[in-house]
Amino acid sequence: RRLLVPVTAMTGAATRLASGDYSVRVGRVGVSELEGLARSFDAMVEGLETSERARRQMLRDVAHELRTPLTNLRAQIEAMQDGLR
Repeated sequence: RRLLVPVTAMTGAATRLASGDYSVRVGRVGVSELEGLARSFDAMVEGLETSERARRQMLRDVAHELRTPLTNLRAQIEAMQDGLR
């Protein structure tokens, strides 16, 4: 039981992480043999959370940067279709 409870907690945390919940942390597990594993897990989750945040920001930036030239192209094409250009 002393080992089963922390292992079960880490399994649940891993399942939540796999479903995209980057806020999950294991924290202290109370069993010295598993403390290193729990710390490594929490560090891994923090790294994944940082990477996911950076990925989302990059996608927002790319989408924003593409909107202006695409809007300009659309306006030019519509002007050609309408015979204005």
